[in-house]
Amino acid sequence: GKMNPDWALRSQPPIMWFAHRSHWIYKLPYYPTLIALGGIGFDLTIVPILFSKYRYVVGFPACLFFNAMNKFMFNIGIFPYVMVCSLVLFMPPAFFVALPKIIGACLLGAGNDVWTQQVPDWLGLGTRKQKDDDVENARGSATVGDPLLDDNKPTSASAQERDARPWGWLTRKKLFVLIFMGGFAAFHVAFPLRHFVLYHSDPSWTEEGHFSAWHMMLRSKRGDAFVRLFTDEQEMRACEADAAACRGAGV
Repeated sequence: GKMNPDWALRSQPPIMWFAHRSHWIYKLPYYPTLIALGGIGFDLTIVPILFSKYRYVVGFPACLFFNAMNKFMFNIGIFPYVMVCSLVLFMPPAFFVALPKIIGACLLGAGNDVWTQQVPDWLGLGTRKQKDDDVENARGSATVGDPLLDDNKPTSASAQERDARPWGWLTRKKLFVLIFMGGFAAFHVAFPLRHFVLYHSDPSWTEEGHFSAWHMMLRSKRGDAFVRLFTDEQEMRACEADAAACRGAGV
């Protein structure tokens, strides 16, 4: 949505929005340009960061800061809150299992030890040796029958047959999930871009294809309306026929 000349090159409409605000930060030189280009940079980089090992040390703070700025500067409703809440999707499942233990241990004064045991490398800062040590510690505490100890477990006949197929990993259930998620992703990529194919105008001006196209907060429009009251129907009809000739007519 932000990859258009008005936003990327002219910093519009942020310049128009901030021109009427009195806070000193909006008067800083190039502040609208910083906001415009910063928004583009955030949109282009945040997804790879959230899927990398730096999601907690870089991605989460960046998302919190970005959505807080959206709330304070533009006050766009519940959107920032929803985006912040969606960050839980990037948390490891074990976090919610270990959270009560961590909270309880913190209340008892042993939070650091429990945190180290439960979440040894969630921040992605551990070295390879530390990760190997974590695996060895887990193996050492595993009980008989634990999958961690079954490295040499013989492969079943069904598993061998599955591996022999060209697409052995693709079961019917996985195929259904793959088709559903692929179609869902394809729709949400193609639908916002429909104005490039279906319409030949600029959606920022004509709003053709604007709905659900992620063009939110990218344009600002103002207009004036004049109301003229008539007490004589004949005079009103004459003005409807020739608007330029009835200047000053009416009440």
